[in-house]
Amino acid sequence: MTSDKMMRQEADRESDREIAAAIAAAETRSAAEIAVAILPRADRYRLTAVLTAVTVFALLYMIATWFEGGLFSAVETIGTGSWLAWPGWVGSVAAVAIATVLFLLCEHTALGVWLTPPAVRREACRARAKLLFLDHGIDATEDRLGVLLSLCKAERQIDILADRGVAAVIPPRKWVELIDGFRRHKGDMELERAVARLIGAVADELAAHFPPWPGQRNELPDQPLRP
Repeated sequence: MTSDKMMRQEADRESDREIAAAIAAAETRSAAEIAVAILPRADRYRLTAVLTAVTVFALLYMIATWFEGGLFSAVETIGTGSWLAWPGWVGSVAAVAIATVLFLLCEHTALGVWLTPPAVRREACRARAKLLFLDHGIDATEDRLGVLLSLCKAERQIDILADRGVAAVIPPRKWVELIDGFRRHKGDMELERAVARLIGAVADELAAHFPPWPGQRNELPDQPLRP
């Protein structure tokens, strides 16, 4: 394991400890259950990768065809041949190679995120949050008071999903207001501190409607989910 990877893992563990502490503190003030998910990215955006690779391949293949047809070749002189002459297969192979590399870059780096329309990115983040909400049992707390904060780092998007017990009392626009406040005040603040601050704001809202009761148990893990 490389030192850079070890350092990132240690940074993630430290971040998780700070966020878990914020969740534990928040849940002492409310009967609701809070979970946090931190994702590097919401999706591979394979359609973006395919369309980008196909488009680039088509352009490169067309350019290669022009070169092979002699449109850009220098006038031949006796005994030399064209200085831009190459075997007919070179252009096609180069186009395939470059398109393949671009496809992989789109799938495995932030390039695919940047090339994907914002509306598609927002929908991908929301869909991933809904899956996490169900997969991790946030919809199965005893009083249906689960709340998920889902953060997609590459897309720079955060979603708040609430179970029916919370949604019946707190309207969605309140979560939108809290997310807007998170974005306004984050600035140069470290991510875990910004998330901890948002957890506190969510807890304030929950505590006003769902005060804690004696003997309540912790139904969801405080450690952030990192699928």
